[in-house]
Amino acid sequence: MRREIIVLLVFVIVVAAAWWWTNSKHEDSKPKCPNECTYGCITMTSRCREPPCPSNCTLGCIQGTIQCKTESNASNMSNVSVTPKINKITACGVVNESSKLDKDVYSDGTCLTFSNDSITLDCDNHLVIGGNNPDSYGIYIKGRKNVTLQNCIVVNYSTGVMVDLSSEIYIYNTSSIGNTDSGITVNSSRNALLYNAYASENQVGFGIISSSNITLNSSRSDVGLDAVGISIQSSDGIKLFNTQACGSTYYDLRCESSVISASSGNICKANSGCEDIRCSRCLALIPQGNTSGNNTIPESTG
Repeated sequence: MRREIIVLLVFVIVVAAAWWWTNSKHEDSKPKCPNECTYGCITMTSRCREPPCPSNCTLGCIQGTIQCKTESNASNMSNVSVTPKINKITACGVVNESSKLDKDVYSDGTCLTFSNDSITLDCDNHLVIGGNNPDSYGIYIKGRKNVTLQNCIVVNYSTGVMVDLSSEIYIYNTSSIGNTDSGITVNSSRNALLYNAYASENQVGFGIISSSNITLNSSRSDVGLDAVGISIQSSDGIKLFNTQACGSTYYDLRCESSVISASSGNICKANSGCEDIRCSRCLALIPQGNTSGNNTIPESTG
């Protein structure tokens, strides 16, 4: 009986050893993913995964990068004309891909909210119209990166365009008119460019709050007597070029606890705390309306 027990134990040990040996060799044979594979490896291989291609790259990406292919650099496209598909927006809602506004839109509350990075909204000079309700935004950009907004006309909100907790934001040829609080506000954000922007009949034309590296270029704020044209608070690396704020007997230009890193070609009258901004005096008669809108858009904030 004892001999049978010993034989059984030996058999169990041999089977267990064989199982361990087989599985350990199997684990050792699995391909290992190199440390330099930023996005991990293709399953069951040691080949690195390609970087994720942004959804707005209609022709895909250049291999090994997140840089979009274009008609000029896409392979085998020399004799093919490609028109990228652009999403058309006909009502207020979420913007989750590069889109173009197809008509004027209206909302009582916030109208258009960005939900993805690296996308463009072109309003095509259509109106985004609000109901003059508190805490409403015509266009809301929160927690986003590398977003472009262009050719928009936003009216009758609490704030026309709100940029919050975002970076690499580019706003071109956009007007914000008749909003009860601010025309365009950049809050707690960095690396933003407002180019050829226009604000009129808002309590604050352009507001920059707790932000860094914000450039306002070739833009204009026309305000009422008791309003503020441009308000800069607790911000640094602010650049103002060829921008005009006129009409207020309160403050055309107001700075609080902020650092202006560069300025030239600006026009303002009533100035508070912004002495380090180069600013010529407003003329008695100033043409009304936006800038021409035909300026060439710069490639970066400079």
